[in-house]
Amino acid sequence: MAKNERQKDAAPAGEPEVEKKEGKAETVGQAEEAKAQAPKYDVRVGLFPAEGPVKGVCTVTINGEFAVKNVKIVEGSKGLFVSMPSYKSGEEYRDLFFPVTKEARAELQDAVLNEYERQMQIHKYDAHQGGQPAQAEAPQGVPMNAMA
Repeated sequence: MAKNERQKDAAPAGEPEVEKKEGKAETVGQAEEAKAQAPKYDVRVGLFPAEGPVKGVCTVTINGEFAVKNVKIVEGSKGLFVSMPSYKSGEEYRDLFFPVTKEARAELQDAVLNEYERQMQIHKYDAHQGGQPAQAEAPQGVPMNAMA
């Protein structure tokens, strides 16, 4: 059986069905409840129309109850990634907030980067122009300076 596959054990009559995943047992009801309780992320992104690796800073509200500020969207050598708020301790930086599991990190990163892309489309920023707003094309016969 593959590492991430779940195995259902037959339960004796009257007892809840149990799933096993990587050595952990839980009832099917508990698994469904945990899935239903997946965090909901509300992301507000501020775009940086400047050259440099930081493309935006956002606030992430989790389940309408916790707000995490200063989450950065950074352009790295392998593309965009999400950088958690951190502080400097000696020579290294330590995250103040961070997802504990791989799945939570992926969900958070997807939520942040999807909102970033949405904001880029709304504001029509062109990443190839150093983050500057894309030039609008003037309608036929209208000078560009007349559009302002």
